[in-house]
Amino acid sequence: MITIKIPNNHIPERKYILYVLFEERLNIKYKIVYGEDTETVLVFPNQKEIIIEDHFFSKFSDENRYLSKENIPDNYSILNNGEIKLEHLPIFYGLAELNIEAKEIRLKSDIIAMIFFLLSRWEENVLTNRDSLNRVIEEDLFIVKNNLQERPLVDEYVNLIAILIKKSGYEKFSLDKNYTIIPTHDVDFVKKWRNTFHAWKEIGGDAIKRRNLSRAIYNLVLWSSSNLRIINEPNNTIEILINKAKTYNRKAVFFFMSGGSTCWDSYSDKDTDIIADWANKIIDSKNSLGIHPSILTAQSADLTAIELKNYQNIVKYQICCSRQHYLRLLIPETWKILEKNNIGWDSSCGFSNHIGFRCGTAIPFRVFDIETRMILRLKEKPLIVMDTALVEHAKFTENEAIERISKIKSRIEQFGGEFIFLLHNSSLRTYEYQKYRRLIEELYK
Repeated sequence: MITIKIPNNHIPERKYILYVLFEERLNIKYKIVYGEDTETVLVFPNQKEIIIEDHFFSKFSDENRYLSKENIPDNYSILNNGEIKLEHLPIFYGLAELNIEAKEIRLKSDIIAMIFFLLSRWEENVLTNRDSLNRVIEEDLFIVKNNLQERPLVDEYVNLIAILIKKSGYEKFSLDKNYTIIPTHDVDFVKKWRNTFHAWKEIGGDAIKRRNLSRAIYNLVLWSSSNLRIINEPNNTIEILINKAKTYNRKAVFFFMSGGSTCWDSYSDKDTDIIADWANKIIDSKNSLGIHPSILTAQSADLTAIELKNYQNIVKYQICCSRQHYLRLLIPETWKILEKNNIGWDSSCGFSNHIGFRCGTAIPFRVFDIETRMILRLKEKPLIVMDTALVEHAKFTENEAIERISKIKSRIEQFGGEFIFLLHNSSLRTYEYQKYRRLIEELYK
């Protein structure tokens, strides 16, 4: 067991990061001692110490005062040290300095504040620039502005602490590295077209508004083939996705909607028999189901409860996981709503327009409520890559997308995280995705 001395302020926030570091990640038993110093000190049985300087929390006498836009970092510096291998580690709180001596290691980088910044997502609570769904503008996020979103910074910081602990002579810990690939599928649209008018509206829009004759012809052939029952409903790709998961020995999670009343939602009570049928096939194939709560649920625990009950009545399956529609995750409100409805884990914390590590990690973690200052039971399993971000927003070529995915996967494998990707059921037969067949296979490999 080690002793950890921490400053006598912002104790819930500090204890949360110690929990993540030493219980969730490093499996090290520890006891906490409170003091008047402004440093976190790890004391090992051999009396060697690691001192982590505080350059953030101790500046605020009011425990919630840090929750301000002015406290979001602007840029970062790089930590390098000749004695240990570091990949130009970005430091945005504190100094990029590390001093290693016989009895003491002093880290002037505020690892505690940096990990808390990335995991708690408090930045998203204080940013005021919002889109039409009240979501934070991704380009305003610190990691995106500084082009750091494709690096798992939290995992890199944890790895640094693990290296320093070993340098202190303490080796009674294990840094688990369980790399897995988890396909997930949001079923936003059970049917590609609700009726003939809807189909011809899209086809006409392709030809006239978007001036994309190839897309118009593609959708015309698709609609005609489906209408003549030459092929199944275009969005009925469930068995294809089940077979892909089986081919690559993956366990997939399918998120279905079960409510919604806004123009952003697509659920219809007329689809319940289809959803039930697809759900049975998913469960029989040993894959899993999750709920895809509608737009307004991000701010309503009651509405979430109604949709969850409706969904469980349809699929006859106990639901323990969720992903918000359009990734509409409001911090910390939505996390508290999911906690109240006994959801075990969420996978909404990802990018709509980018790819990478919105939380700075690919390893599941228990979330922290910055308002009540409590660790919730709810776990976040970060979404790393979404198909629409690659194809429709970033507009990567297939080769570019495969190269970026390969690098991200390598980083996740290095630290033992989960590569969670989102491939919509409707994407497989969408015109734009016909040029990305190799990419889809690459996601599963």
